[in-house]
Amino acid sequence: MTLHVEKMGTGPELVLIHGWALNSGIWQDITLTLSKHYSLTLIDLPGHGKSPFEIEKFELDAVVDETLKATPNQAYWFGWSMGGLISLAAALKAPDRIKGLITLAASARFTKDHDWPGVDPTSLENFASSLETDFQGTIKRFLSLQVHGAEHSRQTLRELRERIFAAGEPNHQALKDGLNVLKHADLRERVGMIEIPTLLLYGKLDSQAPAKLAQAMHTLMPEARIHIFPKAAHAPFISHGEEFLQQIRNFIDPIESTKGTQ
Repeated sequence: MTLHVEKMGTGPELVLIHGWALNSGIWQDITLTLSKHYSLTLIDLPGHGKSPFEIEKFELDAVVDETLKATPNQAYWFGWSMGGLISLAAALKAPDRIKGLITLAASARFTKDHDWPGVDPTSLENFASSLETDFQGTIKRFLSLQVHGAEHSRQTLRELRERIFAAGEPNHQALKDGLNVLKHADLRERVGMIEIPTLLLYGKLDSQAPAKLAQAMHTLMPEARIHIFPKAAHAPFISHGEEFLQQIRNFIDPIESTKGTQ
């Protein structure tokens, strides 16, 4: 299977991986600036955007394998939400391929349990069920949750809704499988093995990946850097673009500068 990939820009390689139900068009606000500094690889995950759904099932290992095939060697990876989970799994599977890791609103385990913050698993089950009866309505409700309570929430929601169907509807089965990944994947016992430079980003007002995940993840990955956007929810790259871009550059550029003097 060949994933749809777009490339642009010059400089160090930077891979961008979107979240559940979205596509690489979600990055349009930041790619112009990023491409002035980095060689971007924008990926549509299987069954999302312009990528066909040609794998047997949207499972974490299979998606990681396909994503690795589509990405350049020695790149920085940025993954948002489910894309962050995929990026964490890729860093565990092929650490020699990834120069540095940035995740946004990501967790080693998305669903909560008695000692771990996260999303109620029943809400994921409800989303999966309602996809069958009201596909577009379910997606719109999902997007509304991503911006709830955040600064600039109306504008952010409008932009998310415009972009989600810009490349056509995502594959229904891919979305159901993706929810299953979010419900069951658990990398908590392994993420501490990630040794590459890592930056974990969160929105303080995010109802899906609550900011207290930052502390939980930092406990598992004490060497990782943490930043919390105080007035953002799930999509600060749209709602707080300049602050988001500065975090990317503050992370990558010193690493590149250090390598250049070695």
